Amino acid sequence: MTTQELPFEILRFFPTTGEEKKGSAIIVLQEWWGINDQIKKHTQFISDKTQIICVAPDLYKGKIGLNEEEASHLMNNLNWKESLKELEKLANFLRNEGREKIGVIGFCMGGAISLALGAKLLPTNPLSAVITCYGIPQKSLIDISKLATKTPVQGHFANNDIYKGFSDPPTVDTFEHEIKESVKGYDTAHEIQIYRYENQGHAFLNDDKLALQERKEAQDLAWKRISEFFKKYLG
Repeated sequence: MTTQELPFEILRFFPTTGEEKKGSAIIVLQEWWGINDQIKKHTQFISDKTQIICVAPDLYKGKIGLNEEEASHLMNNLNWKESLKELEKLANFLRNEGREKIGVIGFCMGGAISLALGAKLLPTNPLSAVITCYGIPQKSLIDISKLATKTPVQGHFANNDIYKGFSDPPTVDTFEHEIKESVKGYDTAHEIQIYRYENQGHAFLNDDKLALQERKEAQDLAWKRISEFFKKYLG
């Protein structure tokens, strides 16, 4: 398969400092906005921090939400199950390039899809690491409870998040309880790291020129945890 045969365009980001670690790749999944400047910045930052090639697939296939109404429309009209099939093709494509260790990280909508993708690939080719940043998929999409039986999982959530059923504290508590309970008794159980950030809101990792120092400290801590997690399991 060539990039032209993939169901969407992919943007590749290589580390700008140091030597690239061969044999690994990180899939970075967009927020509900689409492939905008913010997700491109996140993707390059992750590549630089980990020395691993990062790939951002355009799930909206060229469309970008310029305001919340447009972004909501795009996300609500996305066929998530079809997107998971398309992302499975991307994972296989990367493996065919010789990248056996594949991780995924997503933000908001992409965070939910990252967990779902990890669960979808469990029976065939489990991912080497899955990270979600403030996003949990609906159970009607896929059961993610057993994800950590074969794949290390990390999550980053804000204690002031207001998106009920998606990333608010009660939803995070339920997610953490279920995923930790589901690995009990499994010899293959993997690491689970769920982090909560005090006094932060949804999408706290995004740029904000007016952000308080407290937010900057939370961002720095989250990025440190993200890069260390990927280095541990993909390095």
